[in-house]
Amino acid sequence: MIGISKKTISGTKTNRQARNKIMELAQTRKINTVLVTELSRWGRSTQDLLETLN
Repeated sequence: MIGISKKTISGTKTNRQARNKIMELAQTRKINTVLVTELSRWGRSTQDLLETLN
């Protein structure tokens, strides 16, 4: 299954529905790969990025 999620919410928000859904799919092993073209689009700060990757 291939899906595309386009991010449109403010970068200052930490509760982002699209990212949360992707994380849920990955954690339940419904998807096994997430391609992010820019890390700045995935995490809004170094701390946010590191917490998500953990």
